[in-house]
Amino acid sequence: MSSPSPPSLSASTITKADLDKLLLRYDALIDKLNAQGSKKGPGKGEATEDLKTLDRIRYIDIPQRLATKKAEGSGDVFLEKEEVETLMRWKLYVIPSRSAYASYTLSSIT
Repeated sequence: MSSPSPPSLSASTITKADLDKLLLRYDALIDKLNAQGSKKGPGKGEATEDLKTLDRIRYIDIPQRLATKKAEGSGDVFLEKEEVETLMRWKLYVIPSRSAYASYTLSSIT
C-alpha cells in the first residue's frame, strides 16, 4: 500500500485543515532554519542575528508599532529606516533557506 500523497501547499488549493497543521509546526520550522543559518549565516564570517528574533520583529513587533502609530492618529504611518533594515535582514536570512522548505513535509517538521 502506498503512502498518502502530501497535501498541496499551493495557496489556491491548500485546505484550512492542512494550513492549520502547518501553522502548528511553524516554530519547529523556524528552529530548524535557525540552526542551519547559525552554521552558515547570511554572509561568510558574519555574526548572524537569531532568526527567531528577526521573525518575531517581522510578524509581531513591527505590526504592533504600526498599529499603535495608527491608533494614536499621529499622521502618516510608515516604517522607520531601522525597521526596513531589520526586514531586509529577515528577508536575506530566509531567502537562502527557501530550498530547505522543499524538503520539509507535514510529517518531517516535528
